[in-house]
Amino acid sequence: MSQIQILNLQSLSQGLPAITPAFGAAIAEAGAICLTDEAHQPGVTLKVEGEFSATFKLDWQPVTDQTRRCWNDEEYTTEQAAYGIAFLLIQYSGQFLERYYKSYRASIIKKSN
Repeated sequence: MSQIQILNLQSLSQGLPAITPAFGAAIAEAGAICLTDEAHQPGVTLKVEGEFSATFKLDWQPVTDQTRRCWNDEEYTTEQAAYGIAFLLIQYSGQFLERYYKSYRASIIKKSN
């Protein structure tokens, strides 16, 4: 059995190749909110099976009242928290993370007289 790795959500605040430190810090906060709201304590075990198999212990910063007020939208917070954990797992797997560039084209419709 492989050694248990630590995934520290706060490490996202250092940024990744395609994630700024500010965005990383924000999604780390979202992760802390979600994990705490589900009554998990730092050190909870996360078992991953799929493309790779590993066991991790999750660690995060304590949640403050200010943090809770900032992340008061449960659906959005959960989405951002999931991104944070996924980014850490991608980094652990050795894959490279790059955000997809979206291009929007405006259509101009001429009014007929």
